[in-house]
Amino acid sequence: MELRVLEYFLAVARAGSISAAAEELHVSQPTLSRQLIDLERGLGTTLFERSRAGVTLTADGMLLRRRAAEIVDLARTTESEIMMSRGAVAGEVRIGCAETRAMELLAQVMGDLKADHPQVTYRIISADADDVAERIERGLLDFGLVLRLGACHRLDSLELPSQEQAVVVLPSDDPLAKQERFTPADLEGLPLIAPWSSAESGILGGMRSRAEGGSLNVVATYNLSYNATRLVKMGLGYAVSLAGLGDVSAEDGLTARPLDVPLDMPAYLVWKPFQLRTRACEALLERAREAFGGAGDQH
Repeated sequence: MELRVLEYFLAVARAGSISAAAEELHVSQPTLSRQLIDLERGLGTTLFERSRAGVTLTADGMLLRRRAAEIVDLARTTESEIMMSRGAVAGEVRIGCAETRAMELLAQVMGDLKADHPQVTYRIISADADDVAERIERGLLDFGLVLRLGACHRLDSLELPSQEQAVVVLPSDDPLAKQERFTPADLEGLPLIAPWSSAESGILGGMRSRAEGGSLNVVATYNLSYNATRLVKMGLGYAVSLAGLGDVSAEDGLTARPLDVPLDMPAYLVWKPFQLRTRACEALLERAREAFGGAGDQH
């Protein structure tokens, strides 16, 4: 498969129309149609369902769209990295980040590097540790900022001086908002909105949902704190989260109270060992080591 043909395929998938994609790509409609037919023949499958209203992706087409987007992005990034490797400290640094207050520490390092090297840019992707590890292994991310190393055990890491505090997010006018603090026992009987990885993180103090054989009434799980706070605002339940995340404000009618759970949850900057890195990535890693006390690649 040629990269150009994959770009054509992605353009048609976005536009939902061969004619609209042809106009966007500045190629003739017959040329684009022929390229797509050749691609389907080469793969031995049908990628589009064609109708007068346009085209829609088949199941194989949807699979190729996911893979093609990664291939095209990786090719463009590699081309940029090769070009930038011989010049100034410049180019894009791709970082997959968990939701953590440690992002403020990393952001300071990123800002300092950007101030010294204005041509450095960043792409931030919100993801959990499993997703971050997979993307780094596949070359789709340069770094990750994670709260657990389990999925990242094959990666090098640097611990950031940050610790998390668990909180309960609830409406400001709820009677329970009069409590200054919550204990895990206080969660019994409440409709809870919990992180999907709560069992691994220990944020519920070792307690489990009914689905896991415990006693807690978990009505929803989430991986983005903002979405959890929206559920609280609409009355679905009480969210257990990490302090400083989501949209919790008096103006929004929400408040947060500390949850007395001892969390051993340091943050880690992770990256793939023994790989060639762009000058921008090397510069960011060097700044991070200086800021957080790391001497070298370490497992």
